[in-house]
Amino acid sequence: MYWTIEQFKEHIAIYGIPPLSKETASVLEKLEKMLDIPVLSSEWIPKKYKKNDNPARQPPTQPQHTWNKINMSKATTATTLPKILRNGETAEQSKEWGRCISELTNEKWVKNTEIDGPFKKTVIETKEGIEHTVNEIRIYLNKMSKKNYETQKEKIFELIGKVENDDQENFKKIAHFIFEISSSNKFFCELYAMLYKELMDKYVLYENTLNDFIETFKESLKHLSYCNQNEDYEKYCNHVKESDKKKGIATFIPALFHLGVISKETVFSIVRVIQSLIFSYLEDNNNEENNTLEELGDILFIIVSSVISTVNEGGSMDEITVNIKTLSSLKLKENRKLSSRFLFKMQDLQKLFIQTK
Repeated sequence: MYWTIEQFKEHIAIYGIPPLSKETASVLEKLEKMLDIPVLSSEWIPKKYKKNDNPARQPPTQPQHTWNKINMSKATTATTLPKILRNGETAEQSKEWGRCISELTNEKWVKNTEIDGPFKKTVIETKEGIEHTVNEIRIYLNKMSKKNYETQKEKIFELIGKVENDDQENFKKIAHFIFEISSSNKFFCELYAMLYKELMDKYVLYENTLNDFIETFKESLKHLSYCNQNEDYEKYCNHVKESDKKKGIATFIPALFHLGVISKETVFSIVRVIQSLIFSYLEDNNNEENNTLEELGDILFIIVSSVISTVNEGGSMDEITVNIKTLSSLKLKENRKLSSRFLFKMQDLQKLFIQTK
């Protein structure tokens, strides 16, 4: 359905759409005559302004905003637009078409500041003190790669050295921050593990921080809670973020182990905690959701698959191996909390044990 200019003017008078300027209306009328077809379609009208058959809901009689017209520079001229003639069109018609388009592009509509208020400039807060130092360390960590490792490491050590001499509390904050960043990035865990090892060799505090975080990690595994995204989406997003963080730590721990930062016994203690939690969930008749089991299975798989080739010598993982074999032989029909994903992870681990013997 197409409208003529007169029909459109009548429509906007009734339904309160901001009226066209005289210049715009004049250009549209010329285009309509030149093309010999209506140039205004009813689809151009916003839905909220279209005719409403419900008498209880009438469209507004006044524009919701006032508008000011400002002139723009004439970047487009009639001579630059009509480079290619359309079928059956003369050069004069093409120039007329270009001139009309040029007039349309030389006006712009903006909201009146008296109604919408003046423009508010975004103010970026500048960080100072320990916040500035932490932000600088974050930048160096994000830029770190195998090629520039030494350069970025020296910059980080320089910043840490300044804080160590000034404030021990802030020195501890930086140690915790570096561990959190290093353990949350699964893609650069080996690089960050190298950095953390060098920090531990120089500062005793970083060794204590590592031990505290490992114990905190073990404890956090006991309090996993799943949330359905359809029930509470914000809580679900927080759950996904925490889950990714735990998997990052699970990737970081084997990287530290391969560098000799943590012992085989420390890795085994974490694996035993995870396996114990898995069996507890399977035996708990009051808990029927399987998402917690899947998450524990993912973390167990990340740690064990990363260290199995090194620590499975001489039967040192016999106890862990037996538990994996038991879990991999379970059947879905035996327990409602089991899932195919969990079982596949355990079966893959069982295959790795067999291959490394």
